Amino acid sequence: MELSLRDNLQFVPKIDVAAQHPAVSQAKKSDFFTTAEWCLGVLLTVVIATLLAIRATHAGALWRDECAVVQLSRMPSISDVVRNFQHEAFPPLFPLTIRAYTNLFGVSDTVLRVFGFCVGCLVVAAFWASSALFRNRVPLVALGLLSLNTTFFEWGTTVRGYGLGSALIVLAFGCLGSLLVEPRRGRLVTATVACFLAVQVLLYNTVLLLAISGAATAVLLFQRNFKRVFVLAGIFGAALVSFLPYLPAYLRARDWNILVRGAPSFYSLWKHAEVALGNPGYSIPALWYSIVLGLAGVFILRMWSGRREQSVAGHERIWFALIVCGFSVAGCFVFLRILSYTTSA
Repeated sequence: MELSLRDNLQFVPKIDVAAQHPAVSQAKKSDFFTTAEWCLGVLLTVVIATLLAIRATHAGALWRDECAVVQLSRMPSISDVVRNFQHEAFPPLFPLTIRAYTNLFGVSDTVLRVFGFCVGCLVVAAFWASSALFRNRVPLVALGLLSLNTTFFEWGTTVRGYGLGSALIVLAFGCLGSLLVEPRRGRLVTATVACFLAVQVLLYNTVLLLAISGAATAVLLFQRNFKRVFVLAGIFGAALVSFLPYLPAYLRARDWNILVRGAPSFYSLWKHAEVALGNPGYSIPALWYSIVLGLAGVFILRMWSGRREQSVAGHERIWFALIVCGFSVAGCFVFLRILSYTTSA
């Protein structure tokens, strides 16, 4: 009896394409990890949003410093706000933002807790946007650490400028870093706007912006790209000039802030920095240290082992991030020493 075509096909040996072509197997593995990375990133985002909602519904009434910001923003006229902003760490743009928000939605505690929730979501969105600007896929490290950071949920969601200022400085970091990758005109405009808003919302962002600009300048000087150095100096200069009109008011405020001034030491500031990295205990700061050392170790190993899968542009982005970390820590320490403030967190 003759065999049918279907029966004959059973005797044809099957060829494992993945075994014959390792590149296909590697691509499948890469697709799997990419999908898993995106799923984990979305899951962490949902977890953070849920924790932000829990924080907003359980935060209760406004506390003293939040009431001070609301009171400042609700003064009879905008000129009154401009004349009295120096008693806060936020230039006039932030209280004016609260003024516009409360004009639209009211001044109840619930409405203002919703504002804190939205600001927390903006911080998460800033991490995603910054990662996209750096041509990365998912900001897993940032999302993971943020979901474990109780300081962020406590202070970043208050009716203060810390949360919104953090979102803007993260966005400024991504925008300035993206200029190292692809200096397009649109990114140049976005970086200028982000830097301008960052210093207009939070006083301390001027120090961080200086650290970011300094790190980007160091990378560009290594590239011998002096034209972009001047462009970067123009962006930072514009942001700094926009802050200068507020400087006399802050200098006059030193007449009364002697009550809150102290002599912070390096040890005390470092301990407060660990509190900012996340409470309770030392487990979360230890995790931060481990991640930083691990990433630095992997980067050094890649540099010295001669591996080529990481592009030169990728190495420069990592150098940029590492230099920003060093400059930021040193800059904040010097700034707080000059300001003579002992931080709360």
